[in-house]
Amino acid sequence: MEETFGCEYELFIEFTGLISWCRGASIGWHSDDNRLYLKQRHFSAVCYLNSYGKVFKGGLFRFQSGEPATVAPSVCVLSQFDQSLNTEFWCVFAQDVIMYTADDRNIHSVDEVDGERLTLAMWFTRDSSHDEDSKLVSRLSQCASSHEFPLPLPASSNMYWFSPHQRANGFDICVASLRLLGFDV
Repeated sequence: MEETFGCEYELFIEFTGLISWCRGASIGWHSDDNRLYLKQRHFSAVCYLNSYGKVFKGGLFRFQSGEPATVAPSVCVLSQFDQSLNTEFWCVFAQDVIMYTADDRNIHSVDEVDGERLTLAMWFTRDSSHDEDSKLVSRLSQCASSHEFPLPLPASSNMYWFSPHQRANGFDICVASLRLLGFDV
């Protein structure tokens, strides 16, 4: 990320999310810094963990302007035309990463998913006060010294069983074990 955007040693990870986009999930046109509480986001990265057409359909990542207009994780040639969608899109392989600025130069959306689309999303900031690592270390230190809020147990073997309401728009599986313990996160 830093080398690509020419900001070596300037970035901090602001947020990391392992996201399960379940059937029916989508998100409309937006930039990743589109709310006051997100203005610290400078760059975004999405790593695809499964392949379009094999595990899920739909869920195409679309840029409002610029090239590529559409990105689909797949095992395919670099560019192809989908007659049913009447659009040309660039393919990435599962485990590939797309990176872009988080501001309004890269307004994007994700089409409705059919199946389960897995992504690892990361947002980066130049503002060290929003460094996810330092916040996490601080929080874990508090948890370790407190018996009121124990550290979560390893993920349960049934961690993917959630009510339809909880999985309607996808969920962050990083917090799955906390949900199973009864925490409303």
